[in-house]
Amino acid sequence: AGWLGSARPGVLFLQEDRTDPAKIRRLAEAVRALLDRDARTPWVVLSDAEGESSRRLQEALAPLDRVRMVPLPSYPRYVTLLRRAQVILTNAGYILEESPTLGVPVVFLADRTARSEAFKGGWAAAAGMDPARILEGVDVLRRRWIAPRVPNPFGDGQAAARIVEAFRRRVAAPAPAPLAAGPLASAAGQGAGG
Repeated sequence: AGWLGSARPGVLFLQEDRTDPAKIRRLAEAVRALLDRDARTPWVVLSDAEGESSRRLQEALAPLDRVRMVPLPSYPRYVTLLRRAQVILTNAGYILEESPTLGVPVVFLADRTARSEAFKGGWAAAAGMDPARILEGVDVLRRRWIAPRVPNPFGDGQAAARIVEAFRRRVAAPAPAPLAAGPLASAAGQGAGG
């Protein structure tokens, strides 16, 4: 991505979902308007080379010199690009989960998601494929973007360490005491072959 220089790009990733051509045209219209509003921000469009939506987007955006269509990179490069972005436009719900960890706002291009926590916490704005709503979402997030003061709604990235520590404590814990004499102890003894 040498053409980016030190610029923080906008990133557009449209998860392949057979988006209808009219919606793709409206999305391209929104990207053109974003380019007109901000001459300094380049846009990276992550594309699925096999996808119909990606092909249509490429046709619509190829003539624009501050837009680059980039094949989906390896995961480490993908995360590096998203971390560098100033805003992400996407319909991929999993990016709503990744963006708070990366500290990058998202304008969500779908009408529904199971990850509504991102909107409630201020990490994302819902726009669908409406150009006016996309522009409004980008403007709002750019104007006020300071990572929300609410915790990441999807966790702090420390779950694995906590699980390992809990497992260590459990394994290192002393064995439970034998049952005291009584009906439960008798039943337990009989169940063990007695």
